[in-house]
Amino acid sequence: MEEVVGYDKLIVGTGAVPVRPPIGGLAGPDALGAADGVHLLHSMGDTFAVMRTLENAAPASAVIVGGGYIGLEMADALTVRGLAVTRWNSWKRCCPPSTRSWARSCTPSWLGTASRC
Repeated sequence: MEEVVGYDKLIVGTGAVPVRPPIGGLAGPDALGAADGVHLLHSMGDTFAVMRTLENAAPASAVIVGGGYIGLEMADALTVRGLAVTRWNSWKRCCPPSTRSWARSCTPSWLGTASRC
């Protein structure tokens, strides 16, 4: 029996090599994917899939998994589009390869008030 499950959040995993976090439903043969609003960003095709989700599902909020440069850029872009954005990463600060002073400048205020960590 097939079951259709709706969603009201958009999850985007970013990075040089996108990694699916250890969250139920994101791994295995029946893993959630772009058709479910769960995106990994690695190629232009991935970017186009995100754009289709934004246009077709019109989500009000998104979760960005990743605190690197791509994650910050995506959070900023989605905030500008009016989505409430939550960023999550496992590091103590964003952009860990960067300098501490630059990383401190990557605060939610830089991304707009709709984005939070």
